[in-house]
Amino acid sequence: MPSLRPLLNPILGPALRQPERVSTDTVIQLSALDRSWMMRMMIMSWSMCFHDVLDPEMLHASLSQLLTIGNWRKLGGRPRLADDGKLELHIPEAFSPSRPAVHFTTEPNPSSVMSHPLASTIPSLFSHSTDALSRPHILDTPLTLTPILAGPEAPTMFSDYTTTDRPLISLHVITFNDATFVTITYPHSATDGMGRKELVENWCRVLAASCLQSLRQSAEADISQSPEAAIRLSDSDILTTWLVRLACSHIPKSSPTKPIAISTALDLRGRLHEEDMPTDVAYVSNLVAYNWTSTTAREFLHGLFGKAAVLIRDSVRSQLTDAQVYASTRLTYNAVAESGSTNQFTEPNGFVVSVSNVSKARFHEVIEFSPAIVKAEARDVEEERTPPRGRIVWQCNTPRMRMHPPCLVYIQGKDHAGNYLAQMLVAEKTWRVIEETISAM
Repeated sequence: MPSLRPLLNPILGPALRQPERVSTDTVIQLSALDRSWMMRMMIMSWSMCFHDVLDPEMLHASLSQLLTIGNWRKLGGRPRLADDGKLELHIPEAFSPSRPAVHFTTEPNPSSVMSHPLASTIPSLFSHSTDALSRPHILDTPLTLTPILAGPEAPTMFSDYTTTDRPLISLHVITFNDATFVTITYPHSATDGMGRKELVENWCRVLAASCLQSLRQSAEADISQSPEAAIRLSDSDILTTWLVRLACSHIPKSSPTKPIAISTALDLRGRLHEEDMPTDVAYVSNLVAYNWTSTTAREFLHGLFGKAAVLIRDSVRSQLTDAQVYASTRLTYNAVAESGSTNQFTEPNGFVVSVSNVSKARFHEVIEFSPAIVKAEARDVEEERTPPRGRIVWQCNTPRMRMHPPCLVYIQGKDHAGNYLAQMLVAEKTWRVIEETISAM
């Protein structure tokens, strides 16, 4: 039977069609549940309210950055219906301003949220009397607020995706001078609630570690066309490489053959066999051995950053076998017993960098001194703090000694905001180079 749709074109306009397929797009099939009509028909808008003024551009940049990493690229795909009616995703080869990973809009408001209809949705603006808090409250978010929260360009039906080049996720940020509303809109075909948790958790990681993420992208790009492309570099690999490079930045390019020796402290807890070091005992003692990485300025400083990170990774991992750990332990303790210090495995004209990484101690999570708080800070309304009360906001571990090592890199670990803290003991001339390098980032 002929379709009646052409007859309605003068009234409804011509039927919308899917965009032409882009030949360089990667096409992936969705599962039966993800592509089902039940999931397609639900366009989800998830809104978050913050009692802070957030930077919309940072939120957008970090979410877009996440969607360029590995399998997260899937969420930058464009929903399309195949010839058999099944749903598939078309993922651009590279995201660009014309084909972004995230559809982004923002609405800045210079005034207070108190003068806006959205104020009615903020629970903390309700009465804080004891009687009010002891009874249930209805948080009224009428449908009239959804277009405000999601933004005027947010999709409302699945055809808004299949007839345009819109990516799966739309981000709308509304800012006031005392609050921010963040809404992501996506088809339920993309994920469920717990999958959304994985999305925002990793979004926060990218937001908190934007500098580290930039270094990771650089390293992965450096090795993408090499046999090392399948290697997964850890935060420690990348951070150690970057910091050691900074520590060696005073070495002139005119000295490409300058030997560099990197000494890495190895915590022996959990490394030695159970019969040699039982794991159910707290060892408050010096239980370290030292691994060594030998390289040159040309190889480590003047080559690709990713290659240097792989060098660090491979060298450290090759010395973590049982045989190597026990050999390092014997070398360390025999040398200390004989001379009072460890051996230095480097050339006479070499530059030695000592690295100690205690990230796995998680001091910011472990230290909790709230029972010793004398008096809580007085506030009309108790609010959540970052970090929580009794938790450290900063730490510093400085050796006081008559003879300092020539170069020391000490990685403290992450703080409550996900930032890495590190200390460096280097020459004054090196600090000047480091300051210039970081200022230019």
